[in-house]
Amino acid sequence: MFFWVTAAIVTVTGAVLGAWAWRGKRVDDHPVCRRCGFDLVGHREPRGACPECGADVSGPRGVRIGNRRRRRGALAAAGVLAGLGLTAGGGGAAMWAMGYDWYRVKPYGWLLSDAVSHAGTMNEPNVAELGRRLAAGGLSTSQTNRLVTAGLDVQGDRSLVLTDEWEAVLDGLMAGGAFGPAEWERYYEQGLTWELEVRPVIRRGQSLRINLRSTFDRLTDTTRVTGKREAEALTLGGVRVHPAGWFEGRTHGQSASGLGSNYSLATDVKWRQLKSAPDGPTALETAIIYELTPVLTTTAPTPTVTVRVPISTQLRIAAADAVVDRFVAEEGHRDAMEAAWTRTRVEVADGKPAVWLRLESPPVAMAMGVWLRWADEEARVGGLLVEAGSSPRWRKIGPWRPPRGPAWPTEGEAEVVLKPEQSAADYVFALDTYWADPMRRDGVMVNEPYEPAFNRDASLTEQMEKAVTIKRVSVRDPERKKFGMSLSTWQAPVRLAYKVVLLHEGREIPGPSHITLSAKAGDNMSYSSGGYPIPDPAMDRIDILLVPDREWEDGSTDPTPPWGYPLLFEDVPLPATGAGPAAGPFHGKALIEDED
Repeated sequence: MFFWVTAAIVTVTGAVLGAWAWRGKRVDDHPVCRRCGFDLVGHREPRGACPECGADVSGPRGVRIGNRRRRRGALAAAGVLAGLGLTAGGGGAAMWAMGYDWYRVKPYGWLLSDAVSHAGTMNEPNVAELGRRLAAGGLSTSQTNRLVTAGLDVQGDRSLVLTDEWEAVLDGLMAGGAFGPAEWERYYEQGLTWELEVRPVIRRGQSLRINLRSTFDRLTDTTRVTGKREAEALTLGGVRVHPAGWFEGRTHGQSASGLGSNYSLATDVKWRQLKSAPDGPTALETAIIYELTPVLTTTAPTPTVTVRVPISTQLRIAAADAVVDRFVAEEGHRDAMEAAWTRTRVEVADGKPAVWLRLESPPVAMAMGVWLRWADEEARVGGLLVEAGSSPRWRKIGPWRPPRGPAWPTEGEAEVVLKPEQSAADYVFALDTYWADPMRRDGVMVNEPYEPAFNRDASLTEQMEKAVTIKRVSVRDPERKKFGMSLSTWQAPVRLAYKVVLLHEGREIPGPSHITLSAKAGDNMSYSSGGYPIPDPAMDRIDILLVPDREWEDGSTDPTPPWGYPLLFEDVPLPATGAGPAAGPFHGKALIEDED
């Protein structure tokens, strides 16, 4: 207020001073024509007409006395004062006008039109004003209905940015009960987006591997919902290749993430049913059926709606013997490919072969069948898939179970052969380029002694015994044949790589050999599994031994050796079935060999 008063006083002062200076100072007492200012001394005629302009100067109204000279200094000062006052006042007025929220007086139709026609941040002030008017109850029923339609149009148009302001408007409309069943159905149909990721070409006879990916970025962050979802049958070229229900779940008052997340599926295609389908382009299709009830913080009605979200992608069916990836053998890469294969080991135990390959950053990707030759026999061990330039590491190739075929050698020399193979690449989602020439290593000794590196620092015993614990043990199996266990690592000073072995009265209990505990130094992690066997339902205690994993190098790009001493957890309680878990932590004891 002080600013405006000061600017007004300065302006008025300048104006008054300017008027006074413009009128000027009287310098004589001559009669002067009031109209044109002509000096009438010696020219005044009896009839009273001004010789200059002809005005009537016979009366007192036609003449003024004295010529006047303007006060130039005062006039200049007046101009300065008036200019300062007007500039300050005008600048202040401009600043006020710029700071005023003109969107508050913008007509509704114009506001709504700009809100939906501009992309990105240009529409934010318009949408924010719509949200303000909505929250203040300043919209009529027809205006609210128009805003619902506009908001859903923006939500469904992925070329437009669904800004925070638009999300706030949609949330306000939902909370205010402006959404009916049709609007809720449209909202979820537009917001629930799924994509099928699949290999672009599949060969007849191979399994089908898919990734189901969700994108819920067109739902507001505050959306809460209760309901269920279930996938329809998966069809290839219109023929069902996987039954319905392969992807399902429920949500209870959760946000959009509860409506589903990424999912992977590998299924064996019944190719007999697809005999009539020709090779070439076809469609992989499914749909997810949702039954949803919105959850609001207000008392607005929330109907239960059913939404079907169709999902499809295109792929091509190829013949069973087709080579769909690109296999090349460029001369310039031949030496580098040979040099990338640095070491080879062959192990055969319990009828199961395993070939270990040390590969160091091959310049071309590899999709190979790994074969073993000995005496007059040759058999395939497994498939090898290596990305171009991948980090150096050991790779173990072998079956989970003893394969059928010839008796595998347990000693002597063998030859390892890598043969380019399309089937080794069939489970990669993208087509790629692979090395086309076979590779081999002769004179590899079967079951040659090999000792992986371990950290044998016994001074870490106390720290390791504190870092690795069993957090809880539970028995949920009514027949008491299996139990579950949760292992935990907390700030271990060195790397860990253990296999879990169960003991009863000093004897090993056969169980799953794939359960391992692996962690980097300093990691805080927990591992849970429920597949451990109980040999005798009457048992109430069990010993658990963590044995250093001799296969820790498989697939590892970290050459840091893990700690090399076992940890024994004695007399770990097995609780009664359904009685709740036996809560730890239970600490193990390190078994340090006598170095002497």
